[in-house]
Amino acid sequence: HVLDPGLRELASGADFHATSTERGIQTWEHAHLVAALDILNAYQRDRNRPSCGPSPRIRSAPDDPETRMLELLKRWLRQNAANTSLSEVEVRSMYRLCRDILNYQPLFASRTSRGFLCAIAEVHDHLRWQLRESLERDRTCAELMQRVMSSGRNLVSDALAFLLLAPTSLRQTDALPSLEVAAVPSERGAPAADRIDARMQKDMRRAWRTRCGSLVAAFLVSPACLRLFGGSDGAEGASAITAGASMGAICSEKSRQRLSTMLDDALADFERGSFKDSGFAGSLQSAVGLHPWRAFIAALRELSDVTYILGEVMLQFQALGAGLGDYGIIRAAPWFHPCLDALADKLRRLKAQLEQVNKAVDETIVFARARGMSVKKPSPSRGMGARAHAALERAVVGGNTHLQATTTAVEELRRRSAADRLPHVIEGLGTSCLALQQVLASAQFRACLGDSAAEPLPAIRAGEEPAVRGRDLPALANVAAWSDSESPCTSDGDRRREHRSLAVAHLGA
Repeated sequence: HVLDPGLRELASGADFHATSTERGIQTWEHAHLVAALDILNAYQRDRNRPSCGPSPRIRSAPDDPETRMLELLKRWLRQNAANTSLSEVEVRSMYRLCRDILNYQPLFASRTSRGFLCAIAEVHDHLRWQLRESLERDRTCAELMQRVMSSGRNLVSDALAFLLLAPTSLRQTDALPSLEVAAVPSERGAPAADRIDARMQKDMRRAWRTRCGSLVAAFLVSPACLRLFGGSDGAEGASAITAGASMGAICSEKSRQRLSTMLDDALADFERGSFKDSGFAGSLQSAVGLHPWRAFIAALRELSDVTYILGEVMLQFQALGAGLGDYGIIRAAPWFHPCLDALADKLRRLKAQLEQVNKAVDETIVFARARGMSVKKPSPSRGMGARAHAALERAVVGGNTHLQATTTAVEELRRRSAADRLPHVIEGLGTSCLALQQVLASAQFRACLGDSAAEPLPAIRAGEEPAVRGRDLPALANVAAWSDSESPCTSDGDRRREHRSLAVAHLGA
């Protein structure tokens, strides 16, 4: 458990001496570490103090195993009590060390009520509380979430550019200086609609009227795409999205249904061989054995799902991590991990469909041109092919792709948000909320605030949604349900069902 090489040497090295039983530090950052240090010093002083009773206390040797363990813990506590960048890993290591010591109680028999094991148990408790504080301060999950969102935006943007260029004959795209989602001149309401030159929008109007162009345009104006690329990030962006979540969820669902219907209709027409005004490359229209239109439609569908998870779901979890740190994300793991699993699965499917589209494009267009063969018109320009290949390289098939970065961040985020990062015994948020309610209702609070507290605050009971001065407040009873100790559920299944219902209520799903 000990990570510091110097402390590992202390456990068995010959160069050993006991330190003072005084605290030895002037200022501290972590109160629980200082309290643990005081407990060990008090035990050492009591252990070494001579006794005049009938059974005189046997003074310990300066380098016996108990003393060595006490000194190891004391030195670690002194080193880290004022450490502003104390990591969760360090705290957890010493926490587990103390817990393992308690498994060997017969080796540490004591004649006193406050023996070695009692001191270790008290230190263990303080390290557990310190571990909770470290989790609340830690922003590892928030940083990983930001990596997922950033690499996910890059992936969506390049994958969409590939689908807009490689299998289509929309040569109007050659005039576009950039194919990033934030710069594509699409319909009104798209991420770049208010920032793009009107001439470019006019030039692209014909492309958006084709079947393939209309699918991309519908994707660009979907609520998930607007939120993912709208410029808002982190807690601020998710807070803005949370406002009016019910109406936003309805609009998002209608938009998804509209895009899904458009994809189904396009696939049905393509299967019948109806490619009039489709914008699909002529050589791909006749590639019956490869069925590239199926992969094209499937890729757009998977890309829409990835964008929905990132823009509608993950952004809410990002706000949770920004506000409550890793503690909030870990407590939401029953909701969070299924979303991560779904995202990882969608990424794998998206990669497979994009590669299938690319294979059909290479066989019917790129290699045909390289061999001097004629390519059936309408066909993409050579510039479109080059830009599409570069976008695909960045997205899924290169050496360091957006998909790899996103997948790696998702896997690491799942590991870092695992439930075993929480202490075994932890106070629930509900306890804090109930204590806060008692303080706000107390006479001391009203006396302290004076006239400001003339209007009494309403009591919050289970199932109620109180209103204060016309503004709805979230029921703290819902927050209390996060705590196992406060939850009325009697089984893990009941608790999971309750968590899922809370997820629907709080995330606006």
